[in-house]
Amino acid sequence: MDIKRHRFEGVNFEKARHVGGVINPTILVFHDTASRLTPLAAMRYLKNPGGSKVSVQLTVERDGTITQMANLNCRCNHTGRSKYNGRKFCNGFSIGVEVVTPGIMKAAGPGKSRTWFGQIFDDEEYGIQEITTKEHGRGKWMPYPEEQIKACMEIAQAVVTYNDQKDVVTHWYIKP
Repeated sequence: MDIKRHRFEGVNFEKARHVGGVINPTILVFHDTASRLTPLAAMRYLKNPGGSKVSVQLTVERDGTITQMANLNCRCNHTGRSKYNGRKFCNGFSIGVEVVTPGIMKAAGPGKSRTWFGQIFDDEEYGIQEITTKEHGRGKWMPYPEEQIKACMEIAQAVVTYNDQKDVVTHWYIKP
Protein backbone atom coordinates (compact mmCIF):
# COMPACT_ATOMS: atom_id res chain seq x y z
CA MET A 1 0.00 0.00 0.00
CA ASP A 2 1.30 3.41 -0.93
CA ILE A 3 0.60 6.72 0.78
CA LYS A 4 0.77 10.00 -1.15
CA ARG A 5 -0.15 13.40 0.25
CA HIS A 6 -1.28 11.79 3.51
CA ARG A 7 -3.75 9.44 1.80
CA PHE A 8 -3.65 5.75 0.97
CA GLU A 9 -3.75 5.20 -2.77
CA GLY A 10 -6.60 3.02 -4.03
CA VAL A 11 -8.59 3.31 -0.77
CA ASN A 12 -12.07 4.83 -0.66
CA PHE A 13 -12.15 8.23 1.09
CA GLU A 14 -15.24 9.27 3.06
CA LYS A 15 -14.67 12.52 4.97
CA ALA A 16 -15.19 12.22 8.71
CA ARG A 17 -16.89 14.88 10.77
CA HIS A 18 -14.92 16.54 13.56
CA VAL A 19 -11.47 16.62 11.96
CA GLY A 20 -8.96 19.10 13.34
CA GLY A 21 -5.76 20.76 12.22
CA VAL A 22 -2.44 19.39 11.04
CA ILE A 23 -0.45 17.09 13.34
CA ASN A 24 2.82 15.19 13.17
CA PRO A 25 1.71 11.68 14.19
CA THR A 26 4.23 9.47 15.98
CA ILE A 27 1.98 6.58 17.09
CA LEU A 28 -0.61 4.41 15.38
CA VAL A 29 -3.59 3.49 17.59
CA PHE A 30 -5.86 0.50 16.85
CA HIS A 31 -9.37 0.53 18.34
CA ASP A 32 -12.20 -2.02 18.46
CA THR A 33 -15.44 -0.46 17.24
CA ALA A 34 -17.64 -2.54 19.58
CA SER A 35 -20.32 -2.12 16.92
CA ARG A 36 -22.59 -4.02 14.61
CA LEU A 37 -20.91 -6.04 11.87
CA THR A 38 -23.08 -4.57 9.09
CA PRO A 39 -20.65 -3.52 6.32
CA LEU A 40 -19.71 0.18 6.52
CA ALA A 41 -21.95 0.79 9.58
CA ALA A 42 -19.02 2.05 11.67
CA MET A 43 -17.86 4.37 8.90
CA ARG A 44 -21.39 5.74 8.43
CA TYR A 45 -21.72 6.31 12.18
CA LEU A 46 -18.47 8.31 12.19
CA LYS A 47 -19.73 10.43 9.26
CA ASN A 48 -23.13 11.14 10.86
CA PRO A 49 -23.30 14.83 11.78
CA GLY A 50 -25.85 14.08 14.52
CA GLY A 51 -23.84 11.20 15.96
CA SER A 52 -20.82 11.09 18.19
CA LYS A 53 -17.92 13.52 17.95
CA VAL A 54 -15.51 10.61 17.46
CA SER A 55 -13.39 10.58 14.32
CA VAL A 56 -10.54 8.45 12.98
CA GLN A 57 -8.28 8.40 9.99
CA LEU A 58 -9.16 4.81 8.95
CA THR A 59 -11.75 2.06 9.41
CA VAL A 60 -11.18 -1.64 8.64
CA GLU A 61 -14.16 -3.89 7.90
CA ARG A 62 -14.31 -7.61 8.70
CA ASP A 63 -13.62 -8.45 5.05
CA GLY A 64 -10.50 -6.24 5.05
CA THR A 65 -12.09 -3.27 3.27
CA ILE A 66 -10.34 -0.07 4.32
CA THR A 67 -11.97 3.36 4.29
CA GLN A 68 -9.92 6.48 4.92
CA MET A 69 -11.82 9.23 6.69
CA ALA A 70 -9.19 11.92 7.25
CA ASN A 71 -5.70 12.68 6.00
CA LEU A 72 -3.05 10.95 8.10
CA ASN A 73 -1.66 14.31 9.21
CA CYS A 74 -5.02 15.62 10.50
CA ARG A 75 -6.09 15.50 14.15
CA CYS A 76 -9.00 13.15 14.83
CA ASN A 77 -10.96 12.54 18.05
CA HIS A 78 -10.33 8.89 18.88
CA THR A 79 -8.27 8.65 22.08
CA GLY A 80 -10.08 10.81 24.63
CA ARG A 81 -8.12 11.61 27.80
CA SER A 82 -5.11 9.50 27.00
CA LYS A 83 -1.41 9.32 27.71
CA TYR A 84 1.56 7.73 25.97
CA ASN A 85 5.10 7.83 27.38
CA GLY A 86 4.23 10.83 29.55
CA ARG A 87 2.58 12.80 26.71
CA LYS A 88 -1.10 13.59 27.28
CA PHE A 89 -3.98 13.79 24.79
CA CYS A 90 -2.78 11.39 22.11
CA ASN A 91 -5.19 12.80 19.50
CA GLY A 92 -2.56 15.47 18.87
CA PHE A 93 0.10 12.99 17.77
CA SER A 94 -1.60 9.79 16.61
CA ILE A 95 -3.31 8.08 13.70
CA GLY A 96 -6.49 6.21 14.66
CA VAL A 97 -7.75 2.99 13.08
CA GLU A 98 -11.18 1.57 13.99
CA VAL A 99 -11.31 -2.21 13.52
CA VAL A 100 -14.89 -3.47 13.15
CA THR A 101 -15.79 -6.02 15.82
CA PRO A 102 -18.65 -6.45 18.29
CA GLY A 103 -16.18 -6.03 21.19
CA ILE A 104 -16.38 -7.85 24.49
CA MET A 105 -19.55 -9.91 24.98
CA LYS A 106 -21.34 -11.76 27.76
CA ALA A 107 -22.86 -15.22 27.81
CA ALA A 108 -26.45 -15.30 26.54
CA GLY A 109 -27.30 -18.91 27.25
CA PRO A 110 -25.53 -22.10 26.13
CA GLY A 111 -23.32 -21.45 23.12
CA LYS A 112 -24.50 -17.86 22.65
CA SER A 113 -22.96 -14.43 23.28
CA ARG A 114 -24.61 -11.01 23.67
CA THR A 115 -23.09 -7.67 22.71
CA TRP A 116 -23.50 -4.49 24.78
CA PHE A 117 -26.07 -3.36 22.17
CA GLY A 118 -28.11 -6.58 22.47
CA GLN A 119 -27.14 -8.55 19.36
CA ILE A 120 -26.73 -12.28 19.95
CA PHE A 121 -24.17 -14.44 18.15
CA ASP A 122 -23.75 -18.22 17.96
CA ASP A 123 -20.35 -18.99 19.55
CA GLU A 124 -19.53 -21.93 17.29
CA GLU A 125 -20.51 -20.19 14.05
CA TYR A 126 -18.31 -17.15 14.83
CA GLY A 127 -15.51 -18.91 16.74
CA ILE A 128 -16.27 -16.91 19.89
CA GLN A 129 -14.20 -17.84 22.93
CA GLU A 130 -14.26 -16.86 26.59
CA ILE A 131 -11.02 -15.10 27.51
CA THR A 132 -9.72 -13.28 30.58
CA THR A 133 -7.38 -10.32 30.17
CA LYS A 134 -5.88 -7.96 32.70
CA GLU A 135 -7.29 -4.99 30.81
CA HIS A 136 -10.86 -6.22 30.21
CA GLY A 137 -11.46 -8.97 32.76
CA ARG A 138 -13.43 -12.04 31.72
CA GLY A 139 -15.53 -11.90 28.57
CA LYS A 140 -16.35 -13.50 25.27
CA TRP A 141 -14.55 -12.37 22.13
CA MET A 142 -15.04 -12.92 18.42
CA PRO A 143 -11.76 -13.52 16.56
CA TYR A 144 -10.65 -11.14 13.83
CA PRO A 145 -10.95 -12.63 10.33
CA GLU A 146 -7.73 -13.24 8.42
CA GLU A 147 -8.62 -10.56 5.83
CA GLN A 148 -9.05 -7.95 8.55
CA ILE A 149 -5.75 -8.84 10.22
CA LYS A 150 -3.99 -8.66 6.84
CA ALA A 151 -5.45 -5.20 6.15
CA CYS A 152 -4.37 -3.95 9.61
CA MET A 153 -0.85 -5.29 9.04
CA GLU A 154 -0.68 -3.55 5.66
CA ILE A 155 -1.82 -0.27 7.24
CA ALA A 156 0.78 -0.56 10.00
CA GLN A 157 3.60 -1.34 7.56
CA ALA A 158 2.65 1.53 5.24
CA VAL A 159 2.26 4.05 8.06
CA VAL A 160 5.57 3.10 9.69
CA THR A 161 7.30 3.65 6.34
CA TYR A 162 5.36 6.83 5.56
CA ASN A 163 5.96 8.78 8.72
CA ASP A 164 8.68 7.12 10.79
CA GLN A 165 6.11 6.01 13.37
CA LYS A 166 7.56 5.40 16.82
CA ASP A 167 5.04 2.81 18.00
CA VAL A 168 1.86 0.87 17.24
CA VAL A 169 -0.52 0.55 20.21
CA THR A 170 -4.08 -0.34 21.13
CA HIS A 171 -6.56 2.06 22.69
CA TRP A 172 -6.54 0.33 26.08
CA TYR A 173 -2.75 0.85 26.24
CA ILE A 174 -3.00 4.64 26.10
CA LYS A 175 -6.33 4.89 27.96
CA PRO A 176 -6.64 1.99 30.38
